[in-house]
Amino acid sequence: DANGSIASLDSTMKDVEVAVKAKYPTLTKDITNGHTFDVGEYASFILEGTVPDTTGFDTYTYKIFDSWTDGLSLVNGSARNFKVTIGGVEREIAPEYTENGFTLSINMKDYQTDELIGSDVIVTYELLVTEDAILSEDTHNEAYLKYSANPKKSTELKETVKEREYVYSSKLTINKIDGDDKTELPGATFVLMKGNQYYSVSDDGTVSWEDTLEAATKYTTGEDGVISFDGLRDGDYKLVEIEAPIGYNKLPQPVDVHIAGKVEEKQPKPV
Repeated sequence: DANGSIASLDSTMKDVEVAVKAKYPTLTKDITNGHTFDVGEYASFILEGTVPDTTGFDTYTYKIFDSWTDGLSLVNGSARNFKVTIGGVEREIAPEYTENGFTLSINMKDYQTDELIGSDVIVTYELLVTEDAILSEDTHNEAYLKYSANPKKSTELKETVKEREYVYSSKLTINKIDGDDKTELPGATFVLMKGNQYYSVSDDGTVSWEDTLEAATKYTTGEDGVISFDGLRDGDYKLVEIEAPIGYNKLPQPVDVHIAGKVEEKQPKPV
């Protein structure tokens, strides 16, 4: 069987039916709320497997390994809203965290009723998107499963192929120049809007959207004429000049800006 089935024979007669007891476990990983984020938002991940049939195994290992790169982070040492559901019921199974990952061991011997064998194993959790995700091409979260594969050799484990999902955040850079001689213009002050709200950023890079101009983060161009709004998800924005350089007029209308990065919805599995 190409799926690596475990078969059980109860007869040596020539005409015998082979009862397939279990297929090798699989693990899939997805991101459920997109790939692009403001810094300070949470990326939501889901891992999906099934309860294996552990018939013939004295002990059975089912251990998920999940890790991530800079740009994704735990908060206070744990993932937000971590939940394990087996057979549609939430289970109290806690992960073991490291600085950039966790392992999750599930005792599948506890779930060997007819109703539960083959049922869904679903793990969901959220990770904080940080400044390191800005313009990153490699901020990702990946996972794989180690599981028992041979009832006669309980220490012999197999691994699923690693599943990986990418996230990123963007930066909007503005270069204010003279329309005639193309020289850089200092002293132009801008705010950024999304809908009717204003961009604001804290000292740690967390982005929020405020209702008033007074609460907005305002950037003024220096001698190079450059400012940037960092940590943005893809989308439509308006750049508003609220103060012009000396001797110049403000832009009469907001400037429409569209940010669109690109990431594969499902990255190819590593070889």
